[in-house]
Amino acid sequence: MKKNFKKVIAFVLCTASVISFAGPATVFASEENPIISNADSPRENLTMESQTGTIEEGNYVYTYDENGIHYKVVEETQNSLNTVTSQTYAMDQNGNYVLEKTVKSTINGNDVIVETTTPDGQTTSQTISPQQGRVMPYSDGTTGEWNTSSYDGSVYIWNFSIATIAQVLFMALGLYLAEKVPQKLYTIAEFFFSQNCEMAYYHDTYSYMLSDTNQFVIVREAISVMYFLDSAHNYYVDSYYEEFDGRGVIIS
Repeated sequence: MKKNFKKVIAFVLCTASVISFAGPATVFASEENPIISNADSPRENLTMESQTGTIEEGNYVYTYDENGIHYKVVEETQNSLNTVTSQTYAMDQNGNYVLEKTVKSTINGNDVIVETTTPDGQTTSQTISPQQGRVMPYSDGTTGEWNTSSYDGSVYIWNFSIATIAQVLFMALGLYLAEKVPQKLYTIAEFFFSQNCEMAYYHDTYSYMLSDTNQFVIVREAISVMYFLDSAHNYYVDSYYEEFDGRGVIIS
């Protein structure tokens, strides 16, 4: 999924030391079961029932329990996860799955458009516009060297499916060279989904390198992000690090 940008530094610059953070998808806290105001009642028994294809283009079925009701979600991803269609079913008293909603989320420019349709045909639309905390000048006067900065951010993810959360997390990174949503972000999205969070909080460190022959062309970029359940960053979730060459190919 190549974003419509010219590899020209006309707009956004930012944040990042090229330091890899490692960590499991586990909440570190002083309490065994921390209470996070950001989260609704956590979903339970999240289970991946089946998977065909890849994260970018495939089908996923997973189940979970919430407020005493058993749910099943069928997700289809297309075009390097550019488009996600998910159907959520709730189990009735007779053990049958009944369609509750169909959601289509699409990456459009810098936004994620989320359209939800109920069985009676009612449709609502949301536009999620992750705001990257960086502004890129036309040139910073350096070439062939890493330029780094960092910032804290958050994105709205409440009641989205796992793949849609992954889309939103990806767009919040503000990468220029990356071609598709990384598998790692899908794993992180699973955890946020299980916690039923309204927001995902993160600390983003971004680095870029300009061509040593053309100060307007990005030839390499790296991203290192730490995710948290809360705005104070007390409850660590997981980390993501990647480095990309000028073609958008992962090189680390």
